[in-house]
Amino acid sequence: MRKYLFYTTTVALLILIGLILTQSCDKSPIDNTKLIFNYDIVKTKINLRFTDAATGIQIGQVNKGTKVNVKITGKNKDVVIDVTGLNLDNNSATTESGFMSLGLNPNTEYIPSTDNPITFNVVASVDGYIKSSIPVTIVKEGDYQYELYMVKLDAPPDGVKVTQEQNAGNVQNGEITESFNVTTPGNEASISFDAGTTVLGENGQPLNGNLDVMITHFDNMTDAALVSFPGGLTPTVNQDGGEQSGVFYSAGFVAIEVTDDNGNKAESFQNGKATIEIAINPETYNPETKGKVKAGDEVPLYSYDEETGQWTFEDILTVEESAKGLTATAKISHLSYWNLDWFYYDNVCYEGVKLNFHLIQGACPNGYLLATMRKAEDDSYLSSKYIYLGQENNIYDIINAAGNIPVYIVFESPGYGNNSNYSVQPTILTIPDLCSNEMYDLNVSPDSPSQTVVVDFSAYCPDNPDLILRPSFNAWYKKANGYIWKSASMIDGHAEICGVEIGETYVVGTYYNGFWYQETITVNQTLYEYLNFELPPDICEELNGGF
Repeated sequence: MRKYLFYTTTVALLILIGLILTQSCDKSPIDNTKLIFNYDIVKTKINLRFTDAATGIQIGQVNKGTKVNVKITGKNKDVVIDVTGLNLDNNSATTESGFMSLGLNPNTEYIPSTDNPITFNVVASVDGYIKSSIPVTIVKEGDYQYELYMVKLDAPPDGVKVTQEQNAGNVQNGEITESFNVTTPGNEASISFDAGTTVLGENGQPLNGNLDVMITHFDNMTDAALVSFPGGLTPTVNQDGGEQSGVFYSAGFVAIEVTDDNGNKAESFQNGKATIEIAINPETYNPETKGKVKAGDEVPLYSYDEETGQWTFEDILTVEESAKGLTATAKISHLSYWNLDWFYYDNVCYEGVKLNFHLIQGACPNGYLLATMRKAEDDSYLSSKYIYLGQENNIYDIINAAGNIPVYIVFESPGYGNNSNYSVQPTILTIPDLCSNEMYDLNVSPDSPSQTVVVDFSAYCPDNPDLILRPSFNAWYKKANGYIWKSASMIDGHAEICGVEIGETYVVGTYYNGFWYQETITVNQTLYEYLNFELPPDICEELNGGF
């Protein structure tokens, strides 16, 4: 009986795309490659993409060397590991490619289910971008893909405006010497400070010198701004004595940052408070009144902890009418991101309706379909999900959903080029209640004539022929002259890569243990069968050392 070992490794990818597909390397791509190995089976993989919200391009793909620093926070943060099986150092990881692959600890007590949901936040920071996050809830083993859109301060997307004012005010040993105000050019948001207020930074240290102020305003009526909303619109919020999962109906959002001459960031105030004023678009839908927002309406205020990715309820504000239009004003004792939102969490279910995808007419398995969900009441953006379509049993559970909120799902990319290879019927699916027990059937077919490249791969060591290596890993690929990346998976040595053009040149890459590996290949056939590849002695020696 042969023993099978399933693993995720860079070497497997490099062998696959270097030796099989290019077939033109003078030097083996596995030369000088360090094989880092873990024998636990990582059954749940979390594949992350960090995307510039204005361009739709993965961060670091154009400006090489741009690092995305990731911190895992939240209830089950310690369950998240590197996809190789190694523990994360201080729950943190870094990538320079805009892609990252993580996993869940495969130990029995961490197996996700509706009775044991695994929840955590992915908090991302990049120099020159607003720090952002996405919440993750997993109730079933499998492969998952998430995309986090990030706002570049000097090139924001539509609906996001950034105002920076240098030397806006002055503090001496933390005390503001004169009152001052900073307002965005379009009066979307402002912050005011009274003289005598003490401004404190990290660990309660007073700021000193001139103060620079930055205000970033997100328009709640613009899709690109809502897609970039830190923490997403289906967040976990500190409210009513605990963490509540639900849905935001946004009325506007601002991020405010104040720094002194030494770069110290303001965090809190004493002997006074700052005042923020946020304009509210008059077309904003108020779910409490079931109509457009108006003066006299009440709207809750939430703050966001950019270090943990957590929203917290702060206050109830009253909408006012002024020369600027509709606004809401609040006195604040600390600085963070501030959000006007109605939050619904009373009818949340971990597992709601099911979507049953039927692959027909040659639709390729082992790919991802992008689904965009919108609230039916006001047609506003709610969330985007990548749905994995395997070879069988393609039933997708909508999890962590809010009931009694009618939605519809559009099966297409939200504006940056089609990331899937599929056409879905019905194209738009209306769901009155996400927490019902309904199952919706959808037919999936290819969206255009294209080829599917099949790759079968296995390897062995001559001194241990009873061991067959059949790798499992996730990868991304794009045309060499393009920017739209698509996803592919090899499972137990078998991959079916959809939408490939014969004769076209592609870049194929994967993230492994903090590094991005990629190769450029030209596809010249539809079947690459490379079975029983004999691994070199140095690799086999390291493999045998693990037994």
